[in-house]
Amino acid sequence: MDDFDIVRELAALKEGIPVLPMQHYQVCVHTGDRWAAETDANVYITIFGQKGDTGRRLLYRSKEHDYKFVRDQVDIFELEAVSLEDLTKIIVSHDGVGHGAGLYLEKVVISEKDGPNNGKDIVFPYGHWLDDNEEDKKVEVELFPDDAAAQSEFVEKDIATLKDIDNYASKGEWNVWVTSGDDSDAGTGAKVCVVVYGLNGSTEMIELKNEDVEEFKSDETQQFCISVGEIGPIYKIRMTLDSPEHDASFYLLRMKMKDVDTNQEFHFPYNDWLKMTDGSRDAYLELPAIWPDVKPLQAQKYVLSVTTGDKPGSETFADLYCTLIGDWGDTGKRMLSKSNNKRPFKNGQMDIFTMDILDLGKIDKVIIGHNSEGRGAGWYCANVTIKSSEDANSEVVFPCHRWFDSDLEDHKLERELVPAVELPVVTTDDSEGEETKPETKGEWKVLVTVATLEKQQNGVKIDKVTLTIYGEQGVTKPVDLKSKQGSAFEPEKTEEFDINVGLIGDIYKVRINQESQGSITPHWHVKEICMEDIHTKEQLKFDYSRWLGQENVDSALELPALRAGGKGLPVVPYQVSVKTGNDSDAATYSNVFITLFGKKGDTGMRQLAENKDKSFKFQKGQIDVFTMDAVELGQIDRIVITKGPGDPWMLDRITVKEEFASSEGVFSHNGWLGDRDHTNDHIDVELLEPEINPSVVATPNDGTEEPRVSQGEWTVWTLTSDDDGAGTTAQVYVTLCGDKGDTERIHLLPNGRDVFAKGETGDFDIKVTEDIGVVFKVRVGFMDNSESANASWKLDTIRFKDKHTKEEFSYEYNDWIVTSTELDGIVEFPVIWPAFPYMPMTKYQVAVYTGDKDNASTNAHVYVTVFGEMGNTGFRYLHRSKNNDNKFEQGQMDLFEVGAVCMGDLTKVVVGHDGQGIGSGWYLDKIVIKELPDDDLEYVFKCDRWLDEGEDDGKTEVELNLTREREITTWKVVTTTGTDETNSTDATVSLVLYGDKGHSKPLAITREGGFTYAEGQTDEFEVETGEDIGDVYKLRIGYEDISNKPQWFLKTLTMQPIPSGEECTFELNGWIWVSDTQDGWREIPLKKANPEEMLDVYKYCVEVYTGNESGAGTDAEVYLQIFGERGDTGVRRLIGALNNTTKFETGQMDVFEVEAVDMQKLTKIVIGHNGKGFGSGWYLNKVKIKESPNANKKYIFNCDRWLDEGEDDTLIERELPLSEVIDDDKEEPEVKDGDWKVVVSTSPQENGGTDAQVSLTVFGEKGDTGSLPLGIPGGGLFESGKTDEFTVFVDPEKVGKVQKIRIEHDNTNNAPGWHLNKIVMKDLHNDRELEFSVNRWLDVEEEDGDVVRELPALWPNEDPLPATKYVIQTHTSDDIGAGTDANVYLTLYGEKGDSGKRSLRRNVEENEKFEKGKVDTFHIEAVGLDKLTKVVIGHDGQGSGSGWHLDKVTIKESEEATQEIVFPCNRWLDEDEDDKKTERELFPDEQSYVN
Repeated sequence: MDDFDIVRELAALKEGIPVLPMQHYQVCVHTGDRWAAETDANVYITIFGQKGDTGRRLLYRSKEHDYKFVRDQVDIFELEAVSLEDLTKIIVSHDGVGHGAGLYLEKVVISEKDGPNNGKDIVFPYGHWLDDNEEDKKVEVELFPDDAAAQSEFVEKDIATLKDIDNYASKGEWNVWVTSGDDSDAGTGAKVCVVVYGLNGSTEMIELKNEDVEEFKSDETQQFCISVGEIGPIYKIRMTLDSPEHDASFYLLRMKMKDVDTNQEFHFPYNDWLKMTDGSRDAYLELPAIWPDVKPLQAQKYVLSVTTGDKPGSETFADLYCTLIGDWGDTGKRMLSKSNNKRPFKNGQMDIFTMDILDLGKIDKVIIGHNSEGRGAGWYCANVTIKSSEDANSEVVFPCHRWFDSDLEDHKLERELVPAVELPVVTTDDSEGEETKPETKGEWKVLVTVATLEKQQNGVKIDKVTLTIYGEQGVTKPVDLKSKQGSAFEPEKTEEFDINVGLIGDIYKVRINQESQGSITPHWHVKEICMEDIHTKEQLKFDYSRWLGQENVDSALELPALRAGGKGLPVVPYQVSVKTGNDSDAATYSNVFITLFGKKGDTGMRQLAENKDKSFKFQKGQIDVFTMDAVELGQIDRIVITKGPGDPWMLDRITVKEEFASSEGVFSHNGWLGDRDHTNDHIDVELLEPEINPSVVATPNDGTEEPRVSQGEWTVWTLTSDDDGAGTTAQVYVTLCGDKGDTERIHLLPNGRDVFAKGETGDFDIKVTEDIGVVFKVRVGFMDNSESANASWKLDTIRFKDKHTKEEFSYEYNDWIVTSTELDGIVEFPVIWPAFPYMPMTKYQVAVYTGDKDNASTNAHVYVTVFGEMGNTGFRYLHRSKNNDNKFEQGQMDLFEVGAVCMGDLTKVVVGHDGQGIGSGWYLDKIVIKELPDDDLEYVFKCDRWLDEGEDDGKTEVELNLTREREITTWKVVTTTGTDETNSTDATVSLVLYGDKGHSKPLAITREGGFTYAEGQTDEFEVETGEDIGDVYKLRIGYEDISNKPQWFLKTLTMQPIPSGEECTFELNGWIWVSDTQDGWREIPLKKANPEEMLDVYKYCVEVYTGNESGAGTDAEVYLQIFGERGDTGVRRLIGALNNTTKFETGQMDVFEVEAVDMQKLTKIVIGHNGKGFGSGWYLNKVKIKESPNANKKYIFNCDRWLDEGEDDTLIERELPLSEVIDDDKEEPEVKDGDWKVVVSTSPQENGGTDAQVSLTVFGEKGDTGSLPLGIPGGGLFESGKTDEFTVFVDPEKVGKVQKIRIEHDNTNNAPGWHLNKIVMKDLHNDRELEFSVNRWLDVEEEDGDVVRELPALWPNEDPLPATKYVIQTHTSDDIGAGTDANVYLTLYGEKGDSGKRSLRRNVEENEKFEKGKVDTFHIEAVGLDKLTKVVIGHDGQGSGSGWHLDKVTIKESEEATQEIVFPCNRWLDEDEDDKKTERELFPDEQSYVN
């Protein structure tokens, strides 16, 4: 290989003289390991020996490296010369001039490759600089072999030493060389720009360009001339790429800079890519300028945590940027594009970014912003925190709590943030185990640091600091911190104090007051306060340095306690506007102070010192505006105004608002503070209950910009969730709703791609042609939202942007939109404009009352549009009734839910139907709507007409105006007590008011000291009822708490609605008392003008029969509630039996008396106990009730069950329906049409009987009876070989001719299995009989495991309904965890009925059911369903991991059938997955029939 030398030597040939041989010398140059040791100057060497020298040779090409003379590198060169024999010295030099051009030469090692010294190394040590600016400033040196040269000591200097360098005579003109890599794509067509940083400043961005160079090519070095100005000694550069396509790249090998005037040069090796990517919109690199022996700036990976506020509308889609500024320059504007979150800057979210940059030193400020103009395009920043590296143990917090929005606050899109505090990073070390954290005792160490002398006003010192500390559970009094150093706090000193704040909870803010000596104009002197909990070691720091030296600073300043992540309340400016009255002497020159109180504390007393106009304050008719900073207070609900000594002052009102908040509180006074007789006094006035008014949220526009006008052109973006199955092919529409109206449905037309596919973002251009005003909500749905559409789509986020006004809004929905038999495929969401109130999402309960007229029902598809003060719901189908399987039946009330943005007070409803189906005409009685979950206000829309093309006016749609609202009613209650002192009580009395539509909740009244008992005196109260109870007919009054056995003699009680309404009077003239037999409750009927019209009060005789079982008795407190056709008794304690000293003993009957207004026929009771006491379980046989002790009619309520948490079903309360009525004087009732006797024969098999609850359902041509319980479980019924008879009513109008029956039991109690022989039904009115032969088990352990049997009616000369044995297969998915151990059930629905709910207990395979990837087969027998239309399948959620992923259900009508009906599912039935449902409605795939 060639040695690239340009010098050759030849030995002289002389006759008779030996020719000197040619020699190859290997020269190894060792560059030192020092900062800036490298050079790209030309280095020369001359080697001397006994036979002469080599002459000056250029060390041209290093054998081992592409780049020679690099720091800590050995470069090998070869020189050919006539043999010098023994070497004596060398001379090394270079031609570099200026700072950075030198070389730090460690040593040179030379060896011969030929001759007798082959392989012998000759060392020429040096260990010094060859640099015209370092050490002896030589660039040439003479070295001798093995010379003991002393190497210069390497003292690495900090970069800060550059600040001591004198500015040199540079004019700032530099040559720049940029070398690209040799990859084919290493070049770039993008702009390459640099910023150069010096000690005196930095340049703007400088584009590296030449007129003759269009782009950077691969493997080229290009030279540029730049001017940097007088920026002083250079310490770093930044290089960036600029390309509009955001996809540029450039491979930078190295860069060199050389000062034209001083020849100073810097080398910037890089050897890597500079790239723009999708995740990083900007490409940048920073490289340090390396000075000899000076440690350059080191690369750091800064971690920025940017927290978006949680105010409505805080999130943004804008491109955010930030610049960090520190001791060593700045980062330049960096795009915040690569977050740890999939979508950055969401409401309340913390986004984390990293920046690979050179060390900035202490960061003084952060500039952060974006460039998206337009309402709603902005952003609310809570704070920014910065760590100097990923493993740093502290972070600096930069609070913000401001809007970056062109339409809010000061319209700024960029803000400069300053640091508030540096906090330790909290880490969790699991290895430490469960070490108990010490509890605070409220003892803290407080350190107060005072400013330096130059920051203090001459001659003024602070001698007292007062500290007020606020915790979550309390606040301290001001704590005096008096200097220990003498009379005042000394400058630059830190003093320590020990204080006890008590147990006030977590500290969330502190306020300090400083008092100064000799100060006329107040200056702020406290720099910092640090607090440390002596026991928990928690540390809090409060940095006041930003106010140091400032004049006219409030003497009280407060800061929040900031914790990890910058969490803490913000400091906000409050604007206080004070209006002085208009009286001639209303003004005052007194000092005025104010204290604001909110949900999160108070401001402390603050002087209203200087108004906004800096004019005389508190003058007649004048409004003075003041601003005070305070830690956020929340809603301000009261203020205290303090006037100091001086003239009285007439205060009209004070208005308080958080600056730029959308509302303000007005505290009216309109009165005097002080008078002429008390001019030396301090006067305090507390003002409460402010009037809340809307307020401006931005400073007025300066008028330089014309307001943007919408042209109705919008861009819409939709993001589909990336969940499985989230996409849709259905057609989607949007409707924009404004304060002037709504758009029509706007179809989001796909642009040729699958825009609604899983994880896809679709973009659409839409045109709004109507003037709809300000948009306040959006409706999204499917174009086809009928029940049969069966579409679903999981929408993650939708976003809208006006192309002309730049307004934009978005909504993160992250839920399903579904059209099915249950859901209407339409959702609404509010448009959240930042800083403005918006209406929330709500669900409306729509109760539809079908009239009780012949043929009033309908099978048509019914729809509604509900209107309110704030818009409407849009056209909505009422798909599935919440309370009925068949909707819109005659005389029926159906409940539906409609989700919408809250519309305020409702005004009207448009209701109609599509006229589909036979007999589609419909008689609508009314619609009643209320907000869920429990709004007491109901809106009633009366209809009372046909919606039928053949009735009334032939219309099938009608507009219903609001008939009435059911509102909360305030009642004035007046009580009159007896005149004796013993007639009164101070106990709390409860009232329950009954009307013909219901009853009120308990309403409490009480009077401290007792009710007034003086003659002619009354007590007055106000109570509220939220229920529409209708016309009042009785009052129940008594005590909830009877522990002190209260008693009260009530003469009368009146109740009258406020402000007007009919007065209700209740006369008792008796005691309400608690005794051994009285439970403290009385019932009083409404007084009538005609006494004969008043309801009777009965003393119901209640006989309670305890069973004979062992341990049947109880000592628990038993209670009873009796229900009748007119109201109930409320819950009544059964305190003392009238016939026994000890009640509820085994086999005993106890008699009690319950007073109540006549309830007409009794219907049921609820009885239970409180479970208290040893062996509280109770076996109740039955309860008999008479209207009086001598009444002949007895109401029987059978039980025969335990009320015991350890027995039976563990219930200690039971609802008992009326079992029978016995009337000793009553004749046999007349048989009416629909009365049937049911005779049930249990087979005479061993264990053939059952103690479960047996039920019968009778199906006819018109409908069914519903489930009819046959007796009470455990009552001796359905025993093996016995026959039981029951009487049931089968309404011929609603059921019609009997077609089939369903007999079943609930599989409860100890022996539920049952072998049923047959059932005979006898029509008592028409003397007809039907026999249903069964002879089957209803037992989960026998036959097919079913406990339900359906049987067809066999009428003479008529074909019965067919019975079908369905073969059902469930296909469990192959997903991980798809199987379930829960109890699965299924209901089949056909065109002519359903199978009822059937448990899938025993599979044909007789193995583990519902395992992952498994198909299970079951048989279900049902009668007369005809063609199947749907399946409802679900499970009870029991067992560990009960969730189930069902692929599909397939059904055949017999084992031999060839047609298989497929009901697809492919969904989770799991409370923790998907939509959290454990029951699904499945419909047949019409295209999946297999013949």
